[in-house]
Order: sequence, then structure tokens, then C-alpha cells
Amino acid sequence: MLRKEIVLQKILRILAGAVLKKYQSRVVAVTGSVGKTTAKEMIFRVLSGDKLKVWKSQKNYNNELGIPLAILGISGEKKNWWGWLSVLLRAGQLIIFPNNYADVLVLELAADSRGDIKYFCSFIPIEVGVVTNVGISHLKKFGSQKAIFEEKTYLLKRAKEVAIYNRDSLEVESLKLKQKTYSYACEKKADFKADDIDYFYKKDKRLPQGLVFTVKHQEKSMVIKLEGLFGRGYIYGVLAALAVAQYFAIDLNKAKKRLEKTKPLSAHLEVIQGRRGAIIINDVYNSAPDSLREALRLVKDLPAERRWLVLGDMLELGEFEDSAHREVGELLSSGEKNFVLVTVGERMKLAGEEYQKRTGNKFFAFAKAAEAGRWLRKKIRKGDVVLAKGSRGMKMEEAVKELVTGKKAKIKNS
Repeated sequence: MLRKEIVLQKILRILAGAVLKKYQSRVVAVTGSVGKTTAKEMIFRVLSGDKLKVWKSQKNYNNELGIPLAILGISGEKKNWWGWLSVLLRAGQLIIFPNNYADVLVLELAADSRGDIKYFCSFIPIEVGVVTNVGISHLKKFGSQKAIFEEKTYLLKRAKEVAIYNRDSLEVESLKLKQKTYSYACEKKADFKADDIDYFYKKDKRLPQGLVFTVKHQEKSMVIKLEGLFGRGYIYGVLAALAVAQYFAIDLNKAKKRLEKTKPLSAHLEVIQGRRGAIIINDVYNSAPDSLREALRLVKDLPAERRWLVLGDMLELGEFEDSAHREVGELLSSGEKNFVLVTVGERMKLAGEEYQKRTGNKFFAFAKAAEAGRWLRKKIRKGDVVLAKGSRGMKMEEAVKELVTGKKAKIKNS
């Protein structure tokens, strides 16, 4: 990090800490290897609408510079010193004068390397800590999965009142948490459990309209319908938000109605109409082994004549880079569904080689996403389902633009 960025980071930390101390806002913090943006958005939706004034971290404001800006209520990229001067003026205004500040802050915390969560906890009094998942994202910087677990779960240990976690991903017994805890899950027994998960359809029986499932909590159950949303990531987000609602004493039926109005996040398992009547699953926001498995679950579930997978490299996996990609090929070769695999990047070619070795099916390799998209747009037809997914650095949206409208695909930072 450059010296001026270090100085700026220290200044922002002091200012954000002073604002939090003055207004005594309640803080809900969310972290995890995948699913934290979805959970943040759904928690924000559940808390909004009552008498509480709720702010959330915007876009990708989730790092050492972005979190203080979120606390100061500032959005928009600062490209020069005039922009940063406006930040200082805003902070001074909040600290010196009375302001209509947030009652609750919902913050998404990125943890890309050791010590990130500890740093945030050093100046943010976190009342509610939520951990969505512990996978192997950013393993190259952490060095081991144990280090990732310790980093993410540090948030649960430091939360002042309640720790909320995904029991399908986390075994937290070793942490010996003293706070109140809420667990949620789709597979395991939990305080908030999703069951009877299915899709619902309207006129076109090929194109599902969203998810429907039952949430069970304390001998009670409710059916939730999420229109335009797909994948368990959204279900986990709902469960985490309901746990937060329970802690804040918000009626769960009221919370359910708010959650059912959730709109899909850009490039997060978007099911959209493609060229020649094909169905495109646009999931190019990022990729990691856990999120890729979830996307493949959706592809398998949809009725299709052919299933195309346009998969780009998964980055920052460290020593697991080769094995994680080969495991993708192994996963694709298991089960009854056949895929046409299109790889983008050198790492995902390993998945293709493993898939071809196990099934005898040929795969198609490209160096860039746009090349793969241009090739595939001539192949797809009505009845096909196409999944596009890869790490942000692979620019997989360039493949999607070829398969949908031919215009440049834009990704909104969520």
C-alpha cells in the first residue's frame, strides 16, 4: 500500500470512529467467503421500513477505505484530493454539528488477508456479527483454510450481543461463543431452517420465475416466494435476515413480506433470455468453488436440451489452485447430466482436461471471455441453458454480452 493511502486510511479510521462514538449507532456487520453482499442487502431490507433509520455500505465499499466512507454516509469514487477534501468536510460536519444520522448501520466487511476483521473491530462497535460462509476464497493470501476460518469467525467472537452463522458451512462449537447465537441452514438442523426448496413457474414452463421454500423456526413455519431470484445464496440471505429480524424484535411475517420484494443483484445468478431462445444464467460477478457448485445446481435443475458451461478461472486459490480446478472437472463428470464445457483461461483448462478424461466428452478452450462468447453465440439454440461464471479478473461479462444482446454487459457493484 502506498504511503499516502496508509495516511488516508488512518485519518478515515479516526473520523469514522469519532462519528460512531458520537451517534452510538447499532452496527450489524456481515462477512464470509461468499454470499455477504446478498445477506447485507436482505438484512438492510428487513430492518428498513420501521421507525429505524438504516444505512448500508454501498457498492463495493467493504475494505479499509470503503468501510469508513460507508460509516460517513459517502458514496462515489474519490479520484483526487478535492474529492477527499469533501470527505473531510462531511466528517467534520457530522462530528461538530447535530445530524440526522443512522440508527443502524449494515456493513459488509471484506476479509482478503489476515487481520482484516480484527482491524475493523478495532474501531467499529459491532452489535451483531453475521458470517455467511467459510470457503477457500483468497487462500493465496491466507495460506490455509484454517486461517480463513479464524479470520471470518473472529467477527462472531467480537460481536457484542449476537452471533449469526450458516451452520451448513460452519461448526462453531470450538469457538465457545458467550453471546446469543442464531444458526441458519438448508441442510442441517438450525434455528432458522429452509425446507421444501423448489422453483415456481408461470406461462413458460421452461423458464422458472423464482424460488419458493418453507422456513421453519421454533415450531412455526412460513412459505417464502422470491420472484426473479435463484440459488441457495438468496435463501441463505433470507435466513440470515430473519435471524437479524428476530433479534431486533421485528415481526417475522412483516420481515417475510419485505424479503419477498427483494430484486436480483446484478450478475448474481440472473436467469435471462438469450439469443435464439436460449436461457442464460449470468453469474459472472465472481467465482469460487462453493459458489460454482451452487450455480451448477441451478443448471442441473433447469429443463434443457443442452447445458453449456462457460467457465472462467477461479483466482486467488493459492496452493489449491490446480486441485480446485481439477475437482470442477470431476464434479461435472458425476451424475446423470451431461454438459458442453467451454473454458476461459489456463486454470480452467485443467477442469476441461479432467472432465474429458473421465467422460470422453470434448471441451472447448479459449483465452478470453469475449472469444468464447463469439464462438458460442453461433451454437446456441432454443432449449439450451448456458451458465457463464468466473472470477472478476476474467471479465466473463464479455461472454454474456455476446450471448444476450451484443451490447456491452455492465456489472453494478453491489
